[in-house]
Amino acid sequence: IDGFDIQGFGEIPVVDRGRVKPMDTLARTALLSMSTKPSFRTDGERGPLERKRAAGLDRSPALRWLLDTATRPRVARGYEVIRIDHPDVLGLLGLERDRKYFAVHELLENGEELDRQIRAAASVESRHRTPFQRKMLQLSQRLNAYLYVENASELLAVPPESDSNPEDWKTLVEAAAHEPHEGPHDHAPPDPAVGYLSSAFTAWDSGDASEFNAAVAGYHANLDERIPERMRRVRFESFFYHFAPFVQTMGLYVFAFILATLSWLWVGWSGSLSRAALGVLIVGAIVHTFGLVARVYIQERPPVTNLYSSALLVGWGAVVLGAFLERWYRNGVGVVVGAVMGFLS
Repeated sequence: IDGFDIQGFGEIPVVDRGRVKPMDTLARTALLSMSTKPSFRTDGERGPLERKRAAGLDRSPALRWLLDTATRPRVARGYEVIRIDHPDVLGLLGLERDRKYFAVHELLENGEELDRQIRAAASVESRHRTPFQRKMLQLSQRLNAYLYVENASELLAVPPESDSNPEDWKTLVEAAAHEPHEGPHDHAPPDPAVGYLSSAFTAWDSGDASEFNAAVAGYHANLDERIPERMRRVRFESFFYHFAPFVQTMGLYVFAFILATLSWLWVGWSGSLSRAALGVLIVGAIVHTFGLVARVYIQERPPVTNLYSSALLVGWGAVVLGAFLERWYRNGVGVVVGAVMGFLS
């Protein structure tokens, strides 16, 4: 993928699940939902995720998977990105039991039986489903996530003329079928975004990096003029997920924990190590705070919307409390408790 502006393509906005987000977020969440991994390995033809089968292959971002799936479906259906770990599901589909990741074309070889079992599982009330039936429905969700990306023409990637409700965004197909203006033969000019996106997909398929980059740049220029605030928000979200503030805080909290415990062991250095531990914990709290505020800005929702966001907020509160306690008692306990709670959140 050398020479291709993958980052720029990843900052293209798309509506998914009622929210405008970067194409990069769509790719990563889709791949995570199917394989529990945010990236995969490929040589352009194969895409195994099993370590022993992926030896020697370069790691590729989720965006490459999305682009290949949208433009080279025959190749992408050979990428082993669907995780199956239930032995009965593997046995039903005649799949190798020593593997966990499979290609779509492998699953569709037993499409009729797969469809029958999914329908049977869906007909059972959720509380009465067996582990096998729950895993069949999980497999159905993973296949649907794959097919959603494969049908790229149905992605809501064409915005209205001005920023408004996400429901006003159109698919490439809808935007291409522009309405007539005054008479049956008098059509409005096609939306420029359709041409740019179509050109980007075509250029990726043909391996033309210059054409791909030009199309991505044209798309950005067009949308920067139409929906500037939305584009700023989308670019910030792309930066946020690449920066990964909550991953950064995990490292900081571990470092603070180590420094605090060392302060108990090395009495001669106790004061310096304690102060360093508190300083690292405070830096972690600052990054943690940035992450929480950024999530509110990106999602345009309150800080607590699910169990994950609740855990992040509780962990942040424990870190702040630990820092205050350490500032008051100076015995390392506040840092250790705050670091552990922050890490676990």
